Amino acid sequence: MTKGSFTVCPSCGGSGYHDNLGDVTDLVSEDPDFAEDYMAGAYNVGCPRCHGRNVVPQCAEPTCSEPVEDELLWLEAIDGGIDWPADKCYEHLSPMYQAQLDDRWNYLAEVEAERRAGC
Repeated sequence: MTKGSFTVCPSCGGSGYHDNLGDVTDLVSEDPDFAEDYMAGAYNVGCPRCHGRNVVPQCAEPTCSEPVEDELLWLEAIDGGIDWPADKCYEHLSPMYQAQLDDRWNYLAEVEAERRAGC
C-alpha cells in the first residue's frame, strides 16, 4: 500500500476499542459489580476496523474524505501478487479495478458457499 494520510476510525471514534455487549442499561442498574467492571473496560474488545490503531487510511483523492475500505486492505493482504490500489476508496477506483474487485469478491463468496456445502 502506498503511504498516505489517515483519518480517525469511523467505527470506534478513535478509541481503538468498543464494548462487546450492546445495550447494558438494565444490567448496569441491577448489578453494581457488573457496572464497575463495565465502566473499567473489562468488556471492551479491539475495534475490528482499525484493530486498535485508532486511525484508518484515508482515500488519496484530494476531494475525498472517505476512509479506504477494509475490503481493499484485506484483499491486498491475501493477494500479495496483485497490486490493488489500496490507497483509494471503492468509488475512486478505476472501472477496471472495480470490476476486478467485484470478481474477486464473487469468487471468494462462491468458495465460501462451496466450503459450507461440503464441496
